[in-house]
Amino acid sequence: MEALKERQWFESLVTAWLFVFAAALFSAVNIADPDLFGHLTFGKIALANCRLPSRDIFSYTASGLSWINHEWLAEVVFWAVYSVFSEIGLILFKVCLGTIYCAFLLKIIKTSNLTVTVFVFLFILFISVSFWMFRPQIFTFVFFAALVWLLKEEKLIHIPVIFILWPNFHGGFVAGIALLLLYVMFSKNVRKTALILILSVFATLINPYGIKLHFAILRAFFNPYTRLIIEDWQPFLLFYANPIISITVFLIIFYLVWKKFKLSFDWTVSFVFMILTVTSVRHLPLFAIAAAAPLARIMSDKFDKLNTKIATTTIVAVATLTAFSYSSNFTIKVDQNKFPVYAVDFIKSRNLKGNLFCEFNWGQYLIMRLHPGMKVSIDGRYDTVYPIPFIKEQFDLTQFGIGELPKDSDYAILYADSPLAARLSESQDFLILYKDTVAVIFEKRKKND
Repeated sequence: MEALKERQWFESLVTAWLFVFAAALFSAVNIADPDLFGHLTFGKIALANCRLPSRDIFSYTASGLSWINHEWLAEVVFWAVYSVFSEIGLILFKVCLGTIYCAFLLKIIKTSNLTVTVFVFLFILFISVSFWMFRPQIFTFVFFAALVWLLKEEKLIHIPVIFILWPNFHGGFVAGIALLLLYVMFSKNVRKTALILILSVFATLINPYGIKLHFAILRAFFNPYTRLIIEDWQPFLLFYANPIISITVFLIIFYLVWKKFKLSFDWTVSFVFMILTVTSVRHLPLFAIAAAAPLARIMSDKFDKLNTKIATTTIVAVATLTAFSYSSNFTIKVDQNKFPVYAVDFIKSRNLKGNLFCEFNWGQYLIMRLHPGMKVSIDGRYDTVYPIPFIKEQFDLTQFGIGELPKDSDYAILYADSPLAARLSESQDFLILYKDTVAVIFEKRKKND
């Protein structure tokens, strides 16, 4: 009896440490993402007007075009927290959301082997933590983990409720529908699980845009330029280096898994999300969640003899030492080497107004600081607003200096070392107003200048 109590006490202590450690990691990932500024601005405007803008009001290249904001509720939540509690509130909110995510993750992973449970939990955490920026995708991580747990526990009746909320926070709900579809394929009670799937699909229609939201997400997923332009949509390095070898290796692994463990829901889901990760690195956290349970199960069987206090304590000690490489002062860091902080200060000091051609990654930062006086050429809303042909023209311009600025451009703010900046510097049609190591601002000369 005493040994059982001691074991339970030790497990409780380790579990508490896992949550504290996870909270420390989540609080340390506090660098401002290029889209954070837009998320706060869009949430602020939605709350101030008590409605969502249905058309673009921030750009001059897509002004008046339809805007499907598939992250509107996440943005409203972000702004509501930020407006009341400032930066520290936003960081603590992310920590709270991360804690909920960890609770589901631990339920998914938990085995009788405490050492393996701790190891797999930390492994998944380290894989995922760098993706926990101030972005709506963190809601998808929580919803996806909750869905995996509900399927594991066969608590199917709660699943449609998730899909009422999920599409209003982030477009990642499509991954949840895919997971449910795979579950139906392996279910022994197809009629019941298919009904849950149908109800969940209909639940996703409860959003301000209805089925238009689904078409917008599919358009973004199949946009041929997305994996060339958007960093976290780019292929995982192994696939990018040699796709034929990589896919062959993954098919061999899947074949061996199938031969040994038979084709099952867990392994099929793991394989599908592994392929998604190969094609786009942004799916890595979802793959980690999907593969967590089978990984823990196999390791628990293989390393049963390592289920000791010494082994667990060693893992905890090593992880604790790594925590010293993370630090947080509970402020959101805006990297002045990546964002045109001083260039925008110059624009504001001169009270410049008009249409501003800009780099993609700066668009939402410029919107937050310069709207409504300045309208941008493009921003992180990407193809939820901007036509795909224009997106190609924009990136040909900014990346290669090929093409001409939109005709209504009054100013341009560019990377100081970009090909387009070099080209405009030599042009008689543009005047340099400001330049530093990060950005350069051009003004288009008037015809009578």
